[in-house]
Amino acid sequence: MALPIEHGAWGFLLEPALLGLLVAASWAGVALVLAALAALLLQTPLSLALTDVRRGRSAPRTALAWRFALAYGALLLLALAAALTLVGHASVLLPALLAAPLAALQLGLDARGRAREFVPEAAGAVAMGSAHGARFGIHTQIFIPDYASPFKQQQISLYGVEMIKIAGSRKDTETAAQDAVGSGRTYASHAYHPAYLAGQMTAAFEVWEQLGKKAPEWILCPVAQGGQFLGFWFGFSRLLAAGLIDRLPRLVAVQSAQIAPLFHAWKAGLEDVPEVDPIGQTIAEGVSIARPVRGKRLL
Repeated sequence: MALPIEHGAWGFLLEPALLGLLVAASWAGVALVLAALAALLLQTPLSLALTDVRRGRSAPRTALAWRFALAYGALLLLALAAALTLVGHASVLLPALLAAPLAALQLGLDARGRAREFVPEAAGAVAMGSAHGARFGIHTQIFIPDYASPFKQQQISLYGVEMIKIAGSRKDTETAAQDAVGSGRTYASHAYHPAYLAGQMTAAFEVWEQLGKKAPEWILCPVAQGGQFLGFWFGFSRLLAAGLIDRLPRLVAVQSAQIAPLFHAWKAGLEDVPEVDPIGQTIAEGVSIARPVRGKRLL
């Protein structure tokens, strides 16, 4: 109740926050980081309390959730006030004002038990990267498919960076970004990062822990590059090897019908995943990968 249960929330908050302090350290920055941390902590107890209110229920957890929510809310307001005092003008509160509508939407969906319908991670990560580039005077170009969600495009454009829309598939967008890099530079993608799978393995450990140190019967996982799918496999395999579970869960890779390279390679009994051409657009933008870089390992 007092802490977020999703491991990804900590990473999305702390990594850019610490990077910002390393690049441009200031006491106002520390205050903003504390405010962001308080906001993250506030979500879980406030969502629980609002859910109980909506359902007309008053349980022992309800009062405790309100206490935590008030404490974290007070910390949030104090941190924002400190940042405002240290800087001396209201522009320091702009990030909080931009995030407020999204936070309100998240809380509303939480209270109705529909939080999984709101997926802020991708847009949030891109927008935070854009904000850092714009804030420190780095010329920042963001390449996106022209069919990308208008909400994602709007959030990116708020920071005044150069947004380049590419017609065609997500692969076309990736190719355009790589071509724009030029010689002497590197195209960096998490899909190639050697430590990426190690990080994804922790999802298996967290699921195991939250299920009372047991493995689930099934895991249905959306697959694009397949990092999370492989992370589940490697994570639960480590738990099995350590004698902490007695079986592996059944893993199901889920892809969009419009672009399903892994599905077609599996069905054809191939040893690697060839690139496929999309047969249409899908609202599942995050899985629109024509050929995963670890295709052979996925199969």
